[in-house]
Amino acid sequence: MNELKISERFRLICPDSFRMLTEKEIAKLNTMGAGESLFLTDEADHIVASIGWKDVNAFASLLLHLVSPISSVEASVSRAMTPYGYRKETMLERQIGHQPAKGFRYTYTAGDTPMVGESYVIRQGKSLTFFHGYLRASMRESSLPRWQELLDRVQPL
Repeated sequence: MNELKISERFRLICPDSFRMLTEKEIAKLNTMGAGESLFLTDEADHIVASIGWKDVNAFASLLLHLVSPISSVEASVSRAMTPYGYRKETMLERQIGHQPAKGFRYTYTAGDTPMVGESYVIRQGKSLTFFHGYLRASMRESSLPRWQELLDRVQPL
């Protein structure tokens, strides 16, 4: 198992089945580019995960108290995924790295492949950490637990 540092706040004890994507693989992705990121894949279960983090400035920090960060993330994902048939399924809450995380699950289509996505955000003061998982809908029953296992392995520093 590899240990990966996620910002100054978290680390991930990465399951052996996951590996980091190469720069060439990352270049093929449609990323939303918010701060620093890690990109992982579990090829057997057809999962791609991105974990990103950023600190926000004082003005944005004030806005975070007025607007939920997950609402902002959901709006961004919805805009980016609308051409791919984006449909929100449900809102989610869970612990990630011993912190409360809010998220949502949605479906979309990549080419001819139906997909399921989950996104979570953790807000800690002026710092935001994002977790996005993408999996094939046809493998949902086996892949969702693997994605959840990855989230369960996030630990505070």
